[in-house]
Amino acid sequence: MDAEQTLLKDRERGSHAKRIFDDEVFMDAVSKVRDEIYQAFRVSSLSDDRTRLCARLQIDLLERLLGGLKKIMVDGTIAEHALLKIEEQSKRQALYEAGEPSFDE
Repeated sequence: MDAEQTLLKDRERGSHAKRIFDDEVFMDAVSKVRDEIYQAFRVSSLSDDRTRLCARLQIDLLERLLGGLKKIMVDGTIAEHALLKIEEQSKRQALYEAGEPSFDE
């Protein structure tokens, strides 16, 4: 896979991750899961190390999942900017080859 194909794939994955984050049902589910985990932690006794550790691990995993999606979104944004730059350079090259004047000179 060449660099441009990788950028196209990253842009599409970023768009998909954004659609997931923009999905109200998904975000409601994340919020409810997070609230349930925190509630389990809050009602556990101070000596209930197992429940507290489990809650901590669940929160960590949830945050890692969300962080992974955010990274994919950022990568998609970076890919989008890189693709726009490639497109702009291709247009300039085509104009140059056609003998059109460039405003950059």
